[in-house]
Amino acid sequence: MPYHGVRGDFLLGLVMEGTAFSLKEEMRMDCRFCVLTLPQGKLRRRMALRRGVRELQRRRVRRCVFPEDFVQQDRFSQSGIEAVDVGALLRRKAGQWVLTERRARGLKGSVAVSCGRLTEDVEQAVRLLLDQLGSVSMPPVRGAAVLQKELRRDSGAVLRLLPKPKLSAAETLLDFSESSLKGQALTLRIGESKLPHFLLPKELAEEFPPTADRAQLAAVLWELGKLDGDRIGLKSRM
Repeated sequence: MPYHGVRGDFLLGLVMEGTAFSLKEEMRMDCRFCVLTLPQGKLRRRMALRRGVRELQRRRVRRCVFPEDFVQQDRFSQSGIEAVDVGALLRRKAGQWVLTERRARGLKGSVAVSCGRLTEDVEQAVRLLLDQLGSVSMPPVRGAAVLQKELRRDSGAVLRLLPKPKLSAAETLLDFSESSLKGQALTLRIGESKLPHFLLPKELAEEFPPTADRAQLAAVLWELGKLDGDRIGLKSRM
């Protein structure tokens, strides 16, 4: 099954550590992957990287799931083969991300969500945080006042609308915006902050190498509809 990305239809890559070079297509979770295995050793690795990148390009692979902390990822990027983007999944899981990090740090103070506009992901995060915390602040962007009234009417939750500069006083700040703020205690910024650990269902995780980047793996399987977002857990890296 081809991976439908922003650059058209192409196969997914899965890069693994091993003892010898190999490149083969495999079905995992009903998705077809080009599985590239790279050997150890400086000279063997250099030759395998050159050959592997060339073969992945020939097979129209444009996105890969790499091993965790894969130091040679730039070699692929230079040839137009990028790591699977986890941003969309992180935005969808942003509310859970906040709750996970706050529990790990023992934080119980105020929470704010900074954004340039009220997207589906922002609203979902706000609703989850309000359900768990009862009060959240956000800027008065278009649609926020309507959401505020709806929440107050339906659940009594307190959505406070504050100018952006005042949001930075919150103990925890979830930042969706392009013009970033910095909170006093904990700022979680999409695309910049260190990612949490992504936890996959055991039966799914066993189909992939234990060294595969779990965030990238979760993101692509979620995008392909093979994994429901509710089954993806998060754990703080603290």
